[in-house]
Amino acid sequence: MTAWTPQTDLGDLIYDYRAATCLGIRGTHSPSPWMGDYGHFTVLPILGATGESLASLASGFRHDDEFASPVYYRIRLLRHRVTIEVTATIRSAVLRFRFENPAGSGVVIAGNGTPSWMRWKSQEGLLTGFAGGHSGTVPTAFGCHVFATLDSPMRAEQPAWNNEAGGMKPICLRPTRLVSTVEMRIGTSFIDVDQAYLNLEREVGDASFDEVVEENAGAWDGVLSRHAASFGQHTADPASASAAFDAAVYRSHLFPRALHEPDASGRNRHRSPYDGNVHAGVAYTDNGFWDTHRTVLPWFAMTRPTWFGEMIEGFMTAYRQSGWLPKWCSPGHRDCMCGTHLDAVIAEGIVRGIDGFDHQEAYAAIRRNAFVPGTDDGQVGRLGLEDYLRLGYVPADRVPYSVCRTLDFAYCDACIAQAASKLGHIGDAQQLRQRAGNYRNVWDAGVGFMRGRNADGSWLEPWDEFGWGGPYIEGGPWQHSWTVPHDPAGLAVLCGGPAAMLGRLATLLRTPPYFSVGQYGREIHEMTEMAAIDFGQYAHSNQPSHHILWLASELGDRAFTTQHVHRVCRELYRPTPDGLAGDEDNGEMSAWLLWACLGRYPLAPCHGRFPQATPFADTMRVIPDDGGATIGHG
Repeated sequence: MTAWTPQTDLGDLIYDYRAATCLGIRGTHSPSPWMGDYGHFTVLPILGATGESLASLASGFRHDDEFASPVYYRIRLLRHRVTIEVTATIRSAVLRFRFENPAGSGVVIAGNGTPSWMRWKSQEGLLTGFAGGHSGTVPTAFGCHVFATLDSPMRAEQPAWNNEAGGMKPICLRPTRLVSTVEMRIGTSFIDVDQAYLNLEREVGDASFDEVVEENAGAWDGVLSRHAASFGQHTADPASASAAFDAAVYRSHLFPRALHEPDASGRNRHRSPYDGNVHAGVAYTDNGFWDTHRTVLPWFAMTRPTWFGEMIEGFMTAYRQSGWLPKWCSPGHRDCMCGTHLDAVIAEGIVRGIDGFDHQEAYAAIRRNAFVPGTDDGQVGRLGLEDYLRLGYVPADRVPYSVCRTLDFAYCDACIAQAASKLGHIGDAQQLRQRAGNYRNVWDAGVGFMRGRNADGSWLEPWDEFGWGGPYIEGGPWQHSWTVPHDPAGLAVLCGGPAAMLGRLATLLRTPPYFSVGQYGREIHEMTEMAAIDFGQYAHSNQPSHHILWLASELGDRAFTTQHVHRVCRELYRPTPDGLAGDEDNGEMSAWLLWACLGRYPLAPCHGRFPQATPFADTMRVIPDDGGATIGHG
């Protein structure tokens, strides 16, 4: 529920490996730097005065003095002459500070947004607090409550940069006697301080720092040990491939983030970021379904179906509390990207028959996305749906990212149709299957690409096959003209047949990574990343390209898919700080590697489309969480 990370930046990037200074440890809920953080606060052990701001307390550090693993993190701050150690549970953490100069030491705790406050109760020897601040639209009362204890007597002082008028009250705790080691235990809650205390007691209790590390290790081992792979046949560096695989398993399991908290009797409840009230049951957040519907959530549907069913139930809380499913939740509704791809995720759960949620209620939720116009601000529903239903496509002169919206709507319609058929909604299924062919309405045979089309039927001018933006999001015609995962055969017909489509795939890889900034007006990082990997117009740095290489296998050329998928695995996944080609986006990039190691890809799970290639891993084993048969090969 709360994650803990070293902080080099007060803004949304939080941690930059290239940074020269560190600002301590942040209790974070950020799903990505693009979405921002919420309910976030910083803990920084210091030496000397509290300065004029948190930024003024930044300390230099060396990467040689850092150590990171899934269960333990350590860093030494040169300026403050202190080593910070961190371990965590689901909703709590234990921090240990080793001061080299105990005289003048202290611990600063500050919220990073407003309103935020921290209070020291000297008689009880405990800290309570609240960290507000968010980047989206949530009720005023929504934020992270803090309950903390320290193992040494403390006195409190308010830093000079305390700003009550702005709604922020940081605090600095000073030991009342010289101590070289201070241990801090922190519980967090979105419900209230009492629940934060309960979370800390239940998850940490009297356990020592080292015992919490051990418990943390056991929890992660329960996940990581379900995945095993060996390498050598398809790479000259088996050790690097193995490390990249392990890292991918870890990163793919960091999201979605839980919002639910067990009460005193053990029953789950959560504070809603949609209506601000406390409700019974599980809740999940921090996911961008435009990204995660492609690889990471289908991976969970296959390998962790029990958890996957709970996730869907957790996402359904948004529908019950606001009337709509989220498109991007962080923590509540966010207008980000296009399409309503939770439709595809829920439809897969229905088609697979996964338990843990009400299938008919979930169908009603995804059907709403397909038939009921959303809000004009784009936060919920499908922007441009009325035009899509009337014209069979989203018009470029009325709605931004029109080509991508048309293709995404068509794919989600195809997925909902499969769920409708499974549940006996035959009329819906027939109508949605027909709509799933709307991708044809934005194919311009004259140029051989998906192209923006105006409401009067004319094509958007001027035409530029390398132009990004406008009717395309984070890409251009070369990247988005393949987005028909539910009907590769139909796309092949548009291309002139399977052989012609295979030829176009080869051309995609041979065409230099040209781009024009188009309506973006500047070079965005996805452009930079596509050019940097030198993989033609194939932009593995961004999610819309992730299925493209697998289309060749679907058309019968498994060797083409194998050759280029293996090249991606060797060149674009390295266990180093710069080892990914682009945004991780909630584990989606890492999960792609897991599928490649397995030798198949979830092109259209609702339709049973899992094109295959020679597995990149020599052997692979995944044990599902429901006790089902082991998945893998070798």
